[in-house]
Amino acid sequence: MAGTAGAQNYIRVQQMYRVVLLGDTRAGKSSLANTIFGEDVFRADNTGCQAETKSVHGRRITLINTPDLFSPGRSEEELKPEILRCITDFPPGPHAFLIVLKVDKSTEQQQQAVTEKICQYFSEEAFKYAAVVFTQDDQVSEGMRIQDFIDKNKCVSDLVKKCKSRYHTINNYKQCDNISSQSQVAELLNTINQILKENKGRCYTSKMLPQGGTCSNANKMAYLASTRGTAGAAGAERGGVKEAVRWAMQKMINVKTWIKTYSELMVIVFFSLLLTCFFLKVPFFGILLTVILFVSLYNLI
Repeated sequence: MAGTAGAQNYIRVQQMYRVVLLGDTRAGKSSLANTIFGEDVFRADNTGCQAETKSVHGRRITLINTPDLFSPGRSEEELKPEILRCITDFPPGPHAFLIVLKVDKSTEQQQQAVTEKICQYFSEEAFKYAAVVFTQDDQVSEGMRIQDFIDKNKCVSDLVKKCKSRYHTINNYKQCDNISSQSQVAELLNTINQILKENKGRCYTSKMLPQGGTCSNANKMAYLASTRGTAGAAGAERGGVKEAVRWAMQKMINVKTWIKTYSELMVIVFFSLLLTCFFLKVPFFGILLTVILFVSLYNLI
């Protein structure tokens, strides 16, 4: 029994979730990422995408912290490709976005600008994979009821509605009780699970980016060459091969996650096939193989 329990724990940890953090300056993205991981691993002054992976509450989580949506001194031409690396560098794409907002007196114009920037970079489709996280850095902001904050701010209220009313509050200040903080993290991860189920295990992919969004192989190679130094086309090709292998491995993990998520349905399908073959005298394994291939291909699209 001990061995079986250990195997189950192993499978649970191997579920890989890629989660992207989006937000403006001083929203608390890095602090949120450190709170989720329970240690300080993310930089507060990141100018590029930073990704770290850790097992949290029985899940293998890769957090991808992006640069601020409005970075002073950086042009749109420089900033946008760097933020979109959270898609291109982690194929086939993230399972969820966390839109990070700080509970303070920021203006409606600033909050509206964040929503518009996300639409501009990722399209409205991104909100199907998103949840809003309100961060609190002091006990003063904690006294503000989040629901009141949402109700009094039309821009925030509209954003929460776009995300199907998925929102959480995370206390980032150091005096916060660790047990309370980890309880908030557990609830947030459960919401990410729910996003995954609602999207049938699929990720947000480059196909969902605005204006078609799909990058040609030539564009990807040029991007890799420009953002990773002067390695040249050969280095870009090697990087492309590595990404293709990583993409294929992630697809296999996605199939395993889908099977585990819909295990009860698969049991029903299995016994239905068994009864069908028994009464209609149809080769069982032929039908079973066809169904498995169809489900796998459907999940990979």
